[in-house]
Amino acid sequence: MKPWFEKEAEIIPFPKKPERQVIKMPSVSEYPDFITGVLDLQARRDKGQIGQDSYDRLYQDLIHRFMKKESFEKPWFLRELKADQLKIDVQKAIQSLNPDDPEHINLLSRLYTTLNKTDYSERVLQVFSKDEDNAMQKTLDAIGNAFLEIDGTIPEKNQFLDEYEKGKSFVDLDSIAASPGNVKSTADLFIGNIGKRLGTRLITVAGSGYSTGNVGQGEIALASLSREIRLATGGKDGGDLLIRNTPIEVKSNKARMFDKGNVDQGGIKSFLQKARPDLVNANLTVEMVAEMDTADTRTTGEKSGWPGGDDEQFWEGLFNVVLKTRYPDVSLSAKTFSDRVGDGRQFTNAWLQVQFSQYRASAGHKGLLLIGPKSFVYANEGLHLAQNIAQYGYIYYPKTQEAREVAVQFKVQ
Repeated sequence: MKPWFEKEAEIIPFPKKPERQVIKMPSVSEYPDFITGVLDLQARRDKGQIGQDSYDRLYQDLIHRFMKKESFEKPWFLRELKADQLKIDVQKAIQSLNPDDPEHINLLSRLYTTLNKTDYSERVLQVFSKDEDNAMQKTLDAIGNAFLEIDGTIPEKNQFLDEYEKGKSFVDLDSIAASPGNVKSTADLFIGNIGKRLGTRLITVAGSGYSTGNVGQGEIALASLSREIRLATGGKDGGDLLIRNTPIEVKSNKARMFDKGNVDQGGIKSFLQKARPDLVNANLTVEMVAEMDTADTRTTGEKSGWPGGDDEQFWEGLFNVVLKTRYPDVSLSAKTFSDRVGDGRQFTNAWLQVQFSQYRASAGHKGLLLIGPKSFVYANEGLHLAQNIAQYGYIYYPKTQEAREVAVQFKVQ
């Protein structure tokens, strides 16, 4: 028997929605692996079952589930922030580069996993991130883009990652300093087809502030392809790279010998005020002195008022001040330069030697690697770079106090 209220009341049932309209929100805990999760989320997004905001949030949840490796000895909350940021940045790169291609997703995931298993963050990214104008993700984007776009099959690239993870160096470390002064092919620095293609492609990756001393071209490529190379941290390390713990300076096309710091021109100015006050505001390039008295008519330097090469007292006095104030760590006499005024290549070679020696003493490197996408040259003395000079710079340039403005400038293809 029904109760009275049920007899008298008119029961209005709630409308039932068709079961097919009820969409269950996906849970990342249900996915067996990262790739399956990505493909399912993409399919749901494309069908309109989830919006872009939900897709982005679930994608990040997926990253945190599958890409955060745990251990009892060192759980995630004890790891350094940089390492966790590396994971997030690499996965953002995966999402931005080509997330709709399963093979590329898998390849980039393997690239990430390989980097994460090695010490890449400590050797490269944490140092590179000190360049305030560049996030680590820009570096990872460049590496990911290059890895996808270089020629090579998926199996070839997977084999490359297998060998890299096992510790193989794809940089021919012995060839770097094998023939100082000889210009050689950059591709010869790298090992294997994938290594050569990836290495030459990454040569131009650098910090946006590299011209003023931040991570420069060539450094990322070399450190990325050999676990025996790391970016130097500055200070006691010396150089830009530590190659088997040996500090090496790295320069690229249009780079200067001195790329930061100030230059003391006060001593030269004081000398000129006493010897030739009319030249206090005049510029003096290395080329002006090298060509002095070499033409029938007056040279550029002489036209600007500088004395000819036969004024030995003036030039010896000037270079005595130059060496004391600008190159205090180099043991050369002023006559090394005053005797070579107007001698062309002999003078520029002497100037190149003194600049290289002072730079090595101040930077603390054991050698200099000048590198471009096509060629490189290694130097452990100034003369090894004689064929790669764009301009020799200034002996005196009163308008600036920046060392890079007066320094030798390099050229390399």
